[in-house]
Parts: sequence; C-alpha cells; structure tokens
Amino acid sequence: MPALPLHRLGRGRRGGGGGGGGAEYTTVPAAYAYPLPEGYPDTALAPLLCAGIIGYRALRRADLPPHGRLGIYGFGGSAHLTAQVALAEGATVHVLTRSASARRLALDLGAASAADAYAAPPEPLDSAILFAPVGDLVPTALTALDAGGTLSIAGMLRDPRAGLRAPPLPRTHAAQRHRQHP
Repeated sequence: MPALPLHRLGRGRRGGGGGGGGAEYTTVPAAYAYPLPEGYPDTALAPLLCAGIIGYRALRRADLPPHGRLGIYGFGGSAHLTAQVALAEGATVHVLTRSASARRLALDLGAASAADAYAAPPEPLDSAILFAPVGDLVPTALTALDAGGTLSIAGMLRDPRAGLRAPPLPRTHAAQRHRQHP
C-alpha cells in the first residue's frame, strides 16, 4: 500500500521529531489519509479532523432520512459539530445530555429541544447517535426510536458502576430497533 508523507505536525515534546504523536512529520498509508482543501487556516480545518470525522461517520451510520428527527445523546465536541451538520441538512435535532450548559449551547445552535440524557425526546426519533460513553443510555436511546429507527454508537461504552468496558460492538457499530405500531 503506498504511503503519503504528511506536512509538519508541530514540534515534538522535546523539541525534535520522534515516532510518537508529537513528531514533526509522519507517513501514513494512503488509504487512511485524505487531502485537506487548500487556502484555509489550520483553525478552520481542525473541525474536519478527529471530532468532525467521528461525528460525520456516526451521522452517516445513523441512516437519518432527509428532514428526519435525530436524537443526540451527549453533547461534547464531536456531537456539537454533528448537530450543526444535521441542522444544515434540514434535520430536526433533539439533544439529550447531563450538562445544563451543553443543553443551552444545543438550543443556541438551533436544536428543537434539549433535555436530560435520560429524558424522552418530545417526539419519536428516526435516528439517534450515542456520543456519551455510558452503556445504560443504549436502552434509553433505543426506546426513543420510532419503528425502523437506527442508533449509531459513536464512542466506547463502559459500565458506569464498575468502570469496565462493555463487550465489543458488532462491526457495523449500529443497532436497529423495530417496533410494531399498535
């Protein structure tokens, strides 16, 4: 597999390049790299990297229909970027998170509602994304889905009582719930 040299990443921790995350330069397999657009400052491109990639992938895995109803569980860096993309695409976004300040931010960004992480959204969801690493939110999010809805799990889950990691997720990292309407 061909490799691509990447541009300068910054100085290493001790002022020189090493093989770790603080290296000045790195080389990666071409299959795992993509070019960033020219003519933008690093500060404008940064959201396209880690937080943006995680959120964008989770949003696509959530299989949100056009103008669908999306629930976002947890509202950190990746989630708030994802909410903005979903809103720009015409989705109705409901944010469910513990943090009162994150709920305010969600509403400021245009979310239709913002409530506690364990609260029910005001309407059934077509799709949901779980960003919070809290395993017991999975049943909560699944219950909020409408028939045929998809839950995309964007982070590693852990058991909040024991601090243990949850079992590995299936390769698709998505769980679907199918409910029968009465």
